Amino acid sequence: SEVRVLSSAPSSPKKPIVAAGNLFPEPSAPEGPVFGSKVAVWCVSCGKRTQDCKMSIENPVKEAPTRRAALDWRSLTQSPEFVPVVAVVAAFLFAFWPFVAKVWGLWFAEDSYYAHGAIVPLCSLFLIYDRWENLRRIPVRGFWPAIVLLLPSLYLGYVAQRTVIQTVSSFAFMASLISAVLFLAGWRWLWALAGPILYLVFALPVWQAVIDRMTVPLQDWSSTLSYYLLKLGGMEPFRAGTNTIVLPNFTLEVAVACSGLKLALAVVAISVFFVMAARLRWWANALLLASSLPLAVVINGIRVALIGVVGNQYGGEAGIRFHDTSGYIALVLCFAILYKFTKALGWK
Repeated sequence: SEVRVLSSAPSSPKKPIVAAGNLFPEPSAPEGPVFGSKVAVWCVSCGKRTQDCKMSIENPVKEAPTRRAALDWRSLTQSPEFVPVVAVVAAFLFAFWPFVAKVWGLWFAEDSYYAHGAIVPLCSLFLIYDRWENLRRIPVRGFWPAIVLLLPSLYLGYVAQRTVIQTVSSFAFMASLISAVLFLAGWRWLWALAGPILYLVFALPVWQAVIDRMTVPLQDWSSTLSYYLLKLGGMEPFRAGTNTIVLPNFTLEVAVACSGLKLALAVVAISVFFVMAARLRWWANALLLASSLPLAVVINGIRVALIGVVGNQYGGEAGIRFHDTSGYIALVLCFAILYKFTKALGWK
């Protein structure tokens, strides 16, 4: 709270002066109050004496008892942006809460292609935090005509809850988020937040076309690579089919779940995050993005081969258990490799 500091040292009565939001008596000498003099600290709000203390000559204001100012809720609620922000947030939750709940469940579903989705919002928040010193200097100037885009997007998101096509809900979610930022903060804020907002696409179920197209090729690549790795390791594998590898004590089926597509989607998302966070030169960004898919294929091929080794040496149950845990190990390994690679390319 604001305080008044009144010196008790003998001095001639003079008019008070105002400094740093506090009321102080003008000192009797040009240097300031006499060292060691007692001062009375009075709370402006209640008028009661709070403490006697000794103040140094160097900084009497710093040594006076102070308290961190509380959040001014009255000013916050009286801000012209308060009502629009509350209205947009309420409309957003009303239109998209069921969709957000479905996406949350999709992130943690068994054998989900979007298991990496839970870290995507955290990455977006990090990108905003990393740019905050520049963002806070941008003036907030809402673009009111954007309501023409915001209202239809919110309505589309609400109606899409009645369908099973999650791509429509995802499109409406992104369109509503973009138009909401434009409506509330303006073009400059939208441009500054475009990267973190668009990055959220990696957490949404919009990749079904990619999944349908790339599952079989990645399945074949993983089978071929794991077969040659097992052969190189002296395991004497026999390829009974395109995706079946027979070992002396274990039969390895490279199913759709082992195709590596889940790992590939996660690795691409991580690569894009490092590109946005590091802000390297264009050739370094291109190299980082180009390395993501080959890295995912190689790591997944090694993982499948290790599943075969564990199953052949320790039995089928051990191979299945290793299959369940090795996916997380592969993801962490890919993250570490991409992090080191980004550092080598110049990320400070």
